[in-house]
Amino acid sequence: MLQAILTNQLMLLLLAVVLVLLYSFRNVIGTTSTYLTAGLYFLFALLAGTGRLLPPLENGEALGLNNGLLWLPFLLLLIIVYELEGTGAAQRFYMGLSITSLFFLLLCLCLFLPHPASPQATHENFLDALRTVFHGHGARGALLHGLFTHLFLFLLIPILYQAILNLWRNFFGGAIFATMVTYVVLVEALSAIYIFTVAGSRAYTPTAPLGWVTRLTAALLLSGMGHFFIGLNTTYPKKKRKALKFLTGFLDFFFSPERMMRSLSEWSERYRVVVENSSELILLVNTEGKILNTNRIAAKYLGRVLDQPGFRLDQVVFDAQNRPWFWQDSLPERISDEQDTHYRRRALRYENLFLRIPGKKTVDLDLNVSPVQLEGKPIAVVIGRDMTTQREEERQRQSQQEKIMHSQRLESLGELAGGIAHDFNNLLQSIQMSLDALHRRLNGAPEALPLVGNIEEGCRRATILTSQLLGFARKGKFHAEELDASVLLDHALQLFRPVAKGILCKVICEPVPLPLFVDEIQLSQVLLNMLINARDALKDMPDPRHITLRAEWVRPEMPEWEFRPQREAKPQDYICIHVRDNGAGMTEAVRQKMFEPFFTTKPAGQGTGMGLPMAFGCIANHHGWIHVESAPSEGCHITIFLPRAGLSKTPPEHP
Repeated sequence: MLQAILTNQLMLLLLAVVLVLLYSFRNVIGTTSTYLTAGLYFLFALLAGTGRLLPPLENGEALGLNNGLLWLPFLLLLIIVYELEGTGAAQRFYMGLSITSLFFLLLCLCLFLPHPASPQATHENFLDALRTVFHGHGARGALLHGLFTHLFLFLLIPILYQAILNLWRNFFGGAIFATMVTYVVLVEALSAIYIFTVAGSRAYTPTAPLGWVTRLTAALLLSGMGHFFIGLNTTYPKKKRKALKFLTGFLDFFFSPERMMRSLSEWSERYRVVVENSSELILLVNTEGKILNTNRIAAKYLGRVLDQPGFRLDQVVFDAQNRPWFWQDSLPERISDEQDTHYRRRALRYENLFLRIPGKKTVDLDLNVSPVQLEGKPIAVVIGRDMTTQREEERQRQSQQEKIMHSQRLESLGELAGGIAHDFNNLLQSIQMSLDALHRRLNGAPEALPLVGNIEEGCRRATILTSQLLGFARKGKFHAEELDASVLLDHALQLFRPVAKGILCKVICEPVPLPLFVDEIQLSQVLLNMLINARDALKDMPDPRHITLRAEWVRPEMPEWEFRPQREAKPQDYICIHVRDNGAGMTEAVRQKMFEPFFTTKPAGQGTGMGLPMAFGCIANHHGWIHVESAPSEGCHITIFLPRAGLSKTPPEHP
């Protein structure tokens, strides 16, 4: 007897393991195949358990396998589906089971109903035969009774399980055990009711105590197995769910189709509103680069090119090397493989791209590309962000940083040049004093006078050079006074006109006072030096050749103002002077080095390379700065920023 019990328990446990393994590999063999196999097991357990519902025959024997324990593994599978996949999955599982049972019921009707011998068989005869099937004493009635009984019980099982689980706080094993015990008690009670009422027999034999021990042991083993499996597949604490949600979900499904359609329409409208009102460009693109759909902002950026036949995205999007951008070239062929879901969900990021639409301003773009499938074909969801403003600010910050570093480098170089020039100037004074004494002693030796004159000329030129070095080092001597910028420009132009043959010079001043507190001689020298450089740049240029001097108050919308070294400076506190020409211009490399001492692009003997460095030091000494814009064959535009008079009456720095 004990061996038989152990064999039954082992067989039951093995069946449960098979069902659980079948569920574990549902993604491999398919969910439909898994649930179909579970439905066949349901029918097998139904057929095997029918004998328990029948009254004993005259010889005391019972029909069927008489093994009601076969329902417990299937019960465990239903609880696992409900717990791990949720109410919806359990409802779909139950619906599949009901459909399978319906087909089985139709099969039973075809087998058990008597066929009319002639076409004249009456409708009443058919109904009488149908009542015989459902209320008969034999296997027909017991089979149908067992089918509807277990479908009803399985509808209540998730509700009972969830109610117990809500009380026991995620103690899955205890909830499964209590549910199974309740289930076997209900099965026993419904079986007795069937035998006494429907089957019309008073010979009901209750289950022996040994049978109850077997059932309880099986329920205990299966509940332990279920607790281990659910705990192994649950990575976070489960929240409480409403027990009746499993039943009310069916009511919502059958009786609220309009509400479901309304909810679906509402969600569809929400997604449409989000996509259409997004500030980013959203496009659907196929593997050929053709645009399938766009949102409102993307259509606005692309404009009329969308209506061109055969238009592709690579015709307007380019990379940093100005090559057409093909998003599909960077994707391996395996993106269309349905097994590679992880890769197909990964978004690819592309930066430093440019959207160039004819007749529109070039737009800097960053794109995210998500490979997806639409109707079985690979496409891409392209989401673009306009980075023009950010990139422009980044370029301005980088240019400003370069200017600050350049100014700091020139500052250090100016300190060195100033120290050398100061010491060298002292040596020149000693040489000049010695020359004066030597000149007086050589009155009787005329042949030596030319040699002394050469030395004097060298000292004079060296004195001029040291003066320029001191100006670059901001250690020159200045005499500051208040004057209008228009006066300063007129004086500089008067000095320049004699050497400006064939060049059209123009002075433009804002018709308002432009007060400055500067050294007129030094600022005139700065402007004259810049005008002479502009004249040299115009030497080989065709007519007309223009040089324009302009003075005005600084306004915040000026592009040059963005490159100010002091970010806290206010535009109303500064006046700017523009020197513009339409000459040969300069490269970026030359522009970066133009203020360095002794750097010149002129032929040897025609420039010392100290004019612009001296101008840089003079403007810095006046608490201003210089901004230069130039490109080859596009001329040069120099902007000098100086603080207005009255802002600070502090004169420029003195040594």
